[in-house]
Amino acid sequence: MRVLLTGGFGYLASRMADVLTDQGLEVILSGRRVPEAATEWAKRFPFRRADVLDPTGHAALLDGVDVLVHLASLDEREAEATPAKAVEVSGEGTRLLLAASRAAQVKRVVFFSTLHVYGPTSPSTISEETPTKAAHPYAIAHLTGEGFCREAIAKGQDVFILRVSNGYGAPSWREVDRWTLAHNDFCKQALENKRIVLRTPGLQHRDFVAIGDIAQATGLVLRASRADAPEAVLNVGGQHSLSIYDIALRVQANVRNRFGIDCPIERPSPPSDHVAAPVDYRVDRLARLGYTPTDQLDSETDRIIDLLSTPR
Repeated sequence: MRVLLTGGFGYLASRMADVLTDQGLEVILSGRRVPEAATEWAKRFPFRRADVLDPTGHAALLDGVDVLVHLASLDEREAEATPAKAVEVSGEGTRLLLAASRAAQVKRVVFFSTLHVYGPTSPSTISEETPTKAAHPYAIAHLTGEGFCREAIAKGQDVFILRVSNGYGAPSWREVDRWTLAHNDFCKQALENKRIVLRTPGLQHRDFVAIGDIAQATGLVLRASRADAPEAVLNVGGQHSLSIYDIALRVQANVRNRFGIDCPIERPSPPSDHVAAPVDYRVDRLARLGYTPTDQLDSETDRIIDLLSTPR
């Protein structure tokens, strides 16, 4: 199966490319350019230069492709800074790629969305039936893309929408700009500063999912028959509810065990009356396809620390 990944040099897509290749799939990366820092890593994969907003290149981009996995989008920081651009990329860019995929007879399109479409006040249990209440440019942009996916489905196109929770894992190379993510940031702080500083008490729970499990879910969806997976929208989570403080504690323990370093955690004092509510991000639809998420936090912490410890 020949699989094209848009946004192929992003944090998630680059790790997924490795895992999907290991699963026996032929992976093609697309993007506007190959980042200089990724030149050596990218030699593993065919590359097709394209801009999702430029339809003149889409026929060549999709030539011979069996499945399109559409990950290209602005991240949450970029979306907040340039919301109109975020909506354009995830909305109009998705619409254009869906139309080009129909013309190229691509068998299936997988659109990557986010749990944030459920909104900041979503209940502690979230299924695909939970109403969407997008309230951030990043979520709004992805919900716009979902809308065009639904339009394509109504026209008979084979499209899946994956709503991914909080992914974690080591970047494919050091220069991938995702060091603001909590787990990555804590590992970097622990290694470089010998302490971990939280801006908040870090008590709110989130569902965390390993990038390897996101790739596992993607592989299952790529191969699934529609009889086994009739629903278009699938949550992708880790069934692993942790607070930000829990993540810091796990990183602290890892550094202590590996290096014998006592890495203190600094944070504002938590309110005495706070009750932490675990998040139940339901993945029943994926589970019916054989999806089994696992706790990979410690092994991914090791990978991040190894990456940061490797001489440039």
